[in-house]
Amino acid sequence: MKKIFVVLVMFVALQSNAQMLFESSTLMKTSIIYTNPSAKEISYFKRNEINETFYWRKKYNKESQHKSVYNFSSLYKRDSVIGLRLYGMDIDLMSEKFDKRRANNFRQWNHLRLGFALLAESYNTGKKTYEYPDGEIYLSFIHIPQKARGDKTTKSHKNSFEMFILASPLKRFDGYLKYKPFGNVWLKTYYHQERFIPRVGLLAEIETNKNGFKHSNVESSKDIYKGFTFCVGPEIDLKSNHISLSVGIKYDYINH
Repeated sequence: MKKIFVVLVMFVALQSNAQMLFESSTLMKTSIIYTNPSAKEISYFKRNEINETFYWRKKYNKESQHKSVYNFSSLYKRDSVIGLRLYGMDIDLMSEKFDKRRANNFRQWNHLRLGFALLAESYNTGKKTYEYPDGEIYLSFIHIPQKARGDKTTKSHKNSFEMFILASPLKRFDGYLKYKPFGNVWLKTYYHQERFIPRVGLLAEIETNKNGFKHSNVESSKDIYKGFTFCVGPEIDLKSNHISLSVGIKYDYINH
């Protein structure tokens, strides 16, 4: 509870600073049906996941230019793992200003981000609880169609795609590919491994806010959606061959 209180106080304090820019992301996800291939063993609401992440940064650097590095911290629960991202950094590797005198469209329609975080986790086996430090590093690339640059509607982001890879020293790995065939729907195929259990899945992510990019006012927020997203799709446990149906809801907020 003390950790939760510290994070909340930090967020409220930052929010009072008019020069600070914020993003928050709230995710709740569960496997509503979990069964073996013969469907003789069926359980419900397994692999529950909750994640609350806050991002923040100052608006300008010392040269009065928009900053491109976000700080972040989060609380999360993944099944039997409870953790706290003590501190992380998300760095936009394509942040320099565009030069209209030369061809640089690649940087206008693409984002390449590098991130890392320090973690404190607790894992409950049912008989014993283990507490340990951890870390993670990730790399993401997203392509945004040219017409989306001056259009704040969700539909303008049709044909966007994203690649993401995350790794942890404790042999946790996440990787996914996402493509947007419609203005408000992402199709996502992913691979996830934790505790030596590999899983693959396919998700449909449905964005509900037609003007989800209305507040994308600075270069570093041009690909950040604001609003609710619903997700649903099958997942397969490659170790036990169990099949599950995952459903979830996510809410993203930005003030810039």
